[in-house]
Amino acid sequence: MLAVQHQYEAASASIAPGATGGSGAPPPPATLKTQLAFAPQGPAKSSPPQHLGASLPTSIGLAPLPSVIAAAAERGRGYAVVPPEAAIEGLPAPTAPTLAEPAPSDAGIDAAPRSVVDLIVADLAAIRRGETPKNKRHLVVASVLAFSVLVVALAALVSLVRSLSSKGPAPIASVAPSVSTSANMPPPPPVETKVATDDCSLAGDAKTLAPRIAIASAVEAQAIGDALAVGFAVSSRDAVALTLDPSSLAVTATVRARTAGGETRRVTPILSASKVSAIADVDRKGDRISLRRVAAATSTPIDLGIADGALVWAPHGKDTPMRLFALDGSGTVDALRATALSDGKGVALAFRQGNAIYAGVARGETELAPDGALSKIAGLGQVGSPTVAVSGEHVIVAWADRAAPTDDWKVRWTKLKAGATTENATTLSVPPGGPGGSAMSPSVAALGGGRFLLAWTEGAVSSRQIRAIAIDADGKPSAAALAISPAGTNAGQPAATVGSDGRGAVAYVAAKGKTSSVQAVPVRCAR
Repeated sequence: MLAVQHQYEAASASIAPGATGGSGAPPPPATLKTQLAFAPQGPAKSSPPQHLGASLPTSIGLAPLPSVIAAAAERGRGYAVVPPEAAIEGLPAPTAPTLAEPAPSDAGIDAAPRSVVDLIVADLAAIRRGETPKNKRHLVVASVLAFSVLVVALAALVSLVRSLSSKGPAPIASVAPSVSTSANMPPPPPVETKVATDDCSLAGDAKTLAPRIAIASAVEAQAIGDALAVGFAVSSRDAVALTLDPSSLAVTATVRARTAGGETRRVTPILSASKVSAIADVDRKGDRISLRRVAAATSTPIDLGIADGALVWAPHGKDTPMRLFALDGSGTVDALRATALSDGKGVALAFRQGNAIYAGVARGETELAPDGALSKIAGLGQVGSPTVAVSGEHVIVAWADRAAPTDDWKVRWTKLKAGATTENATTLSVPPGGPGGSAMSPSVAALGGGRFLLAWTEGAVSSRQIRAIAIDADGKPSAAALAISPAGTNAGQPAATVGSDGRGAVAYVAAKGKTSSVQAVPVRCAR
């Protein structure tokens, strides 16, 4: 593999003893060069070189291997090879082995390629020196990747900050020691969460429904289909009914009616032929049925009233009274109210006569018949107007009562099963948190299963507030009362209603100076 410089060998003065081939060798050349070359493949030449040098220097600075020296001696056929360690007279000593920097390869094998990172680092160094980078493409790609990583990191940071801000500060909790569980240890039982199904809550702020109302007519509220409706009079002859969105209390429709024959006593919104109508109660002269009042929320509107010493009914607007209950008490009958039963087949009614409240049930669709006798609940001394609602199979009636004109008004209520009678009444224990003083003008809204929402007016004259509380099937009030009307509003005469989905409203009259308006607050109750 190694080509021996024949000039050096021919000029070598140290020839092994016994060599043949003459002594007239030329002097050694002045310059000695060596090179790396591939040895030719094939048989050895027939004639050996005339002179074999004692040393075989190479361009890599290392002495030839012993096997190479042995091969050369064999080819020399008896020529002795002087070990490379022996000095040759008149020539420099053989090159000592050194670790020199390797020369570039000329055998067609490229050096190991430089990595992309090395090229980018070299380009950055060139830019710092003010030179033009040699690998612009790599530099552009690296810049794009770095920018993308920065954008992703910023997005992750912003998302983390928003998540922490939305969750708020973490609650401080005690840390229990960790306990390892085995396969035969049963898991802990699930925590049972109890929901207060009898409670109601405010679902929004007070909203003005109408800027003007005739106070004598008060306000009626009904749940009609998927909407809520309120009825009132803006004057003694002008009736208005509004349908409301049950969530926002936005007015979705307005119906107006002009009454004739007398002053409007009450306006009831009723669904008739898929349309909401404003039906006004009017005491007309010459009417065979006195104290005529429309029964709210019946599929076919009917009228109730007094005729021939009895409580009667008639198709709406007709003068054909039919007897329901005999009136055996003393005193004038007034404040007659009625509402439909839960199945829509009949009505529950209540009225005031003298110092007592009466309540009863009549069943039927196109014709009514009494279901049991009337219940009579004695008053304390001075009785207010009753309000009535039906919750499941129970009829709830509430009214204001007091023993003497100097006493504060109290809210009393009773609950009886349809077809049964009662003489008992419960006095509402006014919950703290309100203005105190008298509690009067109650209104009840059914919540189902014997439960109901009770609203009332509380406080002194000119500073009254509307409050409400849920009553469960056992007659127990919920934990807290609702402040319906906002502070600073002189409010009264509430009208509560709750739909089958639990969305409802409490409407009331708000007085300011010499004018009064209709306001309402949305509520939500468990049903």
